[in-house]
Amino acid sequence: RRSGLVRLWTHLRMKGKQPSKEAFNTAKLDSLGYFDGISHDDWLSLKQETKNAMSLQQSLMAESSEMISEGGANIDSNSWWMKNWRTNFTCKNKMRVGGKWICDPRRIISLQDEYQHSVSAGNQNIGDVGNKCIIYISGGSEFEFANQFLDYAMVRMLEIHNEQEVRGHGVKRMKQEQKSYETCEVHVFNPTGMEPPQPREGMVVHPWGFRPTDKASMGSGTDNAATPTFKTILDTITELGHLDKTISILALDCEGCEWDMYCDILDLDASFQQILFQLHGTPSIANEFFTSMQNAGHVIYDREMDPGGAGDVYNYSFLKLAASF
Repeated sequence: RRSGLVRLWTHLRMKGKQPSKEAFNTAKLDSLGYFDGISHDDWLSLKQETKNAMSLQQSLMAESSEMISEGGANIDSNSWWMKNWRTNFTCKNKMRVGGKWICDPRRIISLQDEYQHSVSAGNQNIGDVGNKCIIYISGGSEFEFANQFLDYAMVRMLEIHNEQEVRGHGVKRMKQEQKSYETCEVHVFNPTGMEPPQPREGMVVHPWGFRPTDKASMGSGTDNAATPTFKTILDTITELGHLDKTISILALDCEGCEWDMYCDILDLDASFQQILFQLHGTPSIANEFFTSMQNAGHVIYDREMDPGGAGDVYNYSFLKLAASF
């Protein structure tokens, strides 16, 4: 009887035992520290699903490449988009913020909190703990996205700090406490000189847009005050002091310049955790674009056709993973 009770006690103890941190190490390493709550077995299953999707895309690409002309004209754009480059990674905690899909934004704020604790504690190796939340937005409904993300970030930070009243009086409490915690730096790039409806802490508006490195002829804004200013991604990151930082999100909607700019972005590959593109048209380099993103470790966790387009405007959300994935 005693041995039976011992076995029952051991069973109940093991049943309630929490998995060790080591059980989640594979996902954390493969995601460059982003995912810290996915078990080893679940992560291996997710990896296999992604590999299967990538393998299927290879065969589809070979079958449908003739739908895009080498001259750049769209031959059968709608059919090409229907068949090619669908999502190949499952982000279970993705959330729509400001009209854009973000993979697990809760984790972005958690990493910011870890980073802030590290700074406060005087950690000499700040880059080893957490990640400062930095968002770059250019084009699209940039102010709407910026404001909604900052709203979300403050509420999430209060949740982290066990502010239970955030559910009942979240907005009021958020406004009272918003200076208590540092959340995110949201940088909006607008070459038209447009200002946000209402300035707010955490949002910085820059009077320039992005241009490809090989398009130096685009407006520099130096000859005419009315001429829009454009800078390269590298120039921007250098000027803002973010060269050694990881940018949490880059959201880019530049009405077609994405096809010329992606090489610049991949040259700074380690700097971007998530990239949200709005893609326009179906140029001859479309397959090259997606293949280059994939080879650089960016998986597709969401895509949707933009309702305002003509069937060839798509919103894509990419997440950077390690080469080990």
